[in-house]
Amino acid sequence: MEIPYDVKVLECGTAFIWKGEDGNVYVKCKLNSFITLETQKKLFVNIKNAAGNTPCGLIVSLVGITNMTKESRDYSGSEEHVGFISATALLISNPLTQILGNFFMGLNKPVFPTKLFRDLDAAKLWLQDPAITYKPK
Repeated sequence: MEIPYDVKVLECGTAFIWKGEDGNVYVKCKLNSFITLETQKKLFVNIKNAAGNTPCGLIVSLVGITNMTKESRDYSGSEEHVGFISATALLISNPLTQILGNFFMGLNKPVFPTKLFRDLDAAKLWLQDPAITYKPK
């Protein structure tokens, strides 16, 4: 996933964050990122700022991540983010990112729809489906 040059991009320690013209918020993790609870909280402050007041899809490239703490995974999938995230597409590209993605989805059970993708266009298409968005219980 390439960082665009024609939009405002926020840099937050371990990642770059921006809102695309399609309304989705994008997160591209830096290479060799170790995600702790503290760094994850900073990421979500910036994701919320990028999202604005409208719930939107979130596309996260896991490619640069080397490790995530259990606390950061728990925080990522919590109801605290429901107000500004409608669904999350996790982009993977290799066995390590697939393991991280499956681990996140299997053990943490995010409250909003979350799915793994190898293709950015497929992720965008999935997020456009109105049936995918989070529905409170």
